[in-house]
Amino acid sequence: MTKINSTDSPTHQVVKPSRQSGIELLRIVAMLLVMIVHIYPGTIGFSYQRMHTAPFSSINSFVLESMAIVCVNVFVFISGWFGIKKNLQSIGNLCFQTLFFAALIYGVLYCFAPQKYGNVDALSTILMWHTDDYWFVKAYLGLVIFSPILNSFTERCSEKQLRWVLIAFYVFQTLYAWMSIYGAIWFAGGYSATSFIGLYLLAYYMRHHASVCKQWSKTKWLLLFFGIAFLQAILASWLTWYNILIAGRLFTYTNPLVIVQSIALFMFFSQLKIKSKIINKLALSCLAVYLLHANPLVLHASFRNLILDLDANLSSYAFACSIALLFISIFIVAFLLDQIRLFLYQGLCKIGRNFLQKQIKCS
Repeated sequence: MTKINSTDSPTHQVVKPSRQSGIELLRIVAMLLVMIVHIYPGTIGFSYQRMHTAPFSSINSFVLESMAIVCVNVFVFISGWFGIKKNLQSIGNLCFQTLFFAALIYGVLYCFAPQKYGNVDALSTILMWHTDDYWFVKAYLGLVIFSPILNSFTERCSEKQLRWVLIAFYVFQTLYAWMSIYGAIWFAGGYSATSFIGLYLLAYYMRHHASVCKQWSKTKWLLLFFGIAFLQAILASWLTWYNILIAGRLFTYTNPLVIVQSIALFMFFSQLKIKSKIINKLALSCLAVYLLHANPLVLHASFRNLILDLDANLSSYAFACSIALLFISIFIVAFLLDQIRLFLYQGLCKIGRNFLQKQIKCS
């Protein structure tokens, strides 16, 4: 692979680029895929019995999961492509957004059921003390902490050095975080800052050194995405039909095919030439959708129970319509709540700046 001749500098410049609506649209799509992952297999699940009693529904679930499993990798890949240039204010914004939704959800639930939620275990979800409490936020914060070191490394290393680091990383990850999910527990099967670091470096390499990014059209990338998705769905269906209980291994963030599929989806959207202020505005609140529906007090109880109830009592068509309506409702509520959060955060920032200015004048 040779270095691409591009107008983009190969270093992470501190220049705020204009928002690309194609990428912002990808953020919205990826968040929809996150919710699908929380349905298949996060809630409904896959089983030998279901495959034989409802084969069409099961295969359809595998197809949806095969397309949706790229969601997390795509979010991290976007960060690696453009580079994380976080300052204290933007990190504070992320932490405040997470705290706002966690505290708001806990407060509402406590008002309705104080006996159920009036305990330290439930209260601790505000600070994300449990392993699965907003795991993505904690893993991403870990990536952000290391991003200055990663940026410095990518700016100074040669293409060959970065290539061999990536080869070694992904051979290790494939062996000990995919083929053996618990072979290296600090990878956590892709649910960790460690895996995010690999994706971050891979995205940088793809942008600055991989000529295929410029050579392939968006049609080829889309065909690659769907090709891998259908291959995985067929393989998962076959394995489940014969009760070979490893189909779930296909739908992990560390699966090499899922990583390639994530790149393909990103490259397709990166080549879309669209401009939309509405898309850009909605994309700013994408994380709010995750923070709302994936809150541990919501996801493990209300959300999953609702999905199971809909699946058990509705036809396939009615279930699909109900899920679409649910997704739209979550997006709307999350977006509106996030506008309140933005207003509060901007007010706090203004107060903080005024306080600092007064302290400087006094000194």
